[in-house]
Amino acid sequence: MNSSEPTQRARLRYTKEQQQQQQQQQQQEKRMEFAEVHDHPDNPGEYLTEDELKAYLEEKESQAQKARQEEEQKTAKEKSDDQDIHDRQAKIDQSLNPLIAHPASGSSSKNQASSCGGITDSNPWREDVEDRGLSSLEVHPGAYRVVKKNSARATKLKELGNARYKNQDYFESIRYYGQALAYCPTDETHAHLRAVCYSNRGACYMALGKYRRVVEETSMAIELDPRYVRALMRRAKAYELMDRLEDAVEDLNAAVDVDKTYVPALQEQRRVNTLYKEKTEKMKEEMLSKLKGFGNTILGKFGMSLDNFKLKPQEGGGYSVSYENN
Repeated sequence: MNSSEPTQRARLRYTKEQQQQQQQQQQQEKRMEFAEVHDHPDNPGEYLTEDELKAYLEEKESQAQKARQEEEQKTAKEKSDDQDIHDRQAKIDQSLNPLIAHPASGSSSKNQASSCGGITDSNPWREDVEDRGLSSLEVHPGAYRVVKKNSARATKLKELGNARYKNQDYFESIRYYGQALAYCPTDETHAHLRAVCYSNRGACYMALGKYRRVVEETSMAIELDPRYVRALMRRAKAYELMDRLEDAVEDLNAAVDVDKTYVPALQEQRRVNTLYKEKTEKMKEEMLSKLKGFGNTILGKFGMSLDNFKLKPQEGGGYSVSYENN
């Protein structure tokens, strides 16, 4: 056998494989040449084959589904947060309801109190429940009775509210002040005590960032005692935080009128007056700038500007206007 024969067979096999590859490539190019193409769904002027279009649409749908899932999760979290806020607000509103401010005052029916065996002087839970300020859900379900006005009890509940406030337990403090208001007599003698409870409850809302509620509570206090300086100052602070500086200045002026020697009121009056003047000047500058721009727009059609007009004070008072062509 000739030794060159294996080499020749190898060359023939390589040549045959090359030819097959070329034929396959030509067939692929021919198929691509006549393959159906589609307009790109998002990029005008670009084209995709059937397979490319399918892959693109699948990827797009996958991204859209992922975005929908993220949006649903975000919406669910917002709903959960809103529900928490709603539940907390409902708890506050319940604690402020004068019919249930006392743990045993869940009903205004006197017959119900006597028929269901509510808290009485002979009941061993009475002092413990009242002293601890428990809610109607934390005592015996049959403990119902109408609140009887008691100034001593109101004062004690107010002090409990003060203690909770110092510990920054604002929701409990609000509840205690609500109970104190439920017990506090409504005659003129106890008007200041009621005003203090309203004002202190406003301080709790201030700490919680509920400035509208602060205004409501302190307004009740001021209505009961118009010379209550602390309530005036708290409402002024709420007005300031709501950017109602004119109202804040009015309250601080009223506080200073009550006591012209009260240093905190004098300091706040000066500080807020400065803020109010700065805000007023800024508003004036913005208004004048807009008016000047409007005037220049009109005068510009005649080749003039407001800068061409100069004001000169007169000896007898007033001003004269002169035109200068720059």
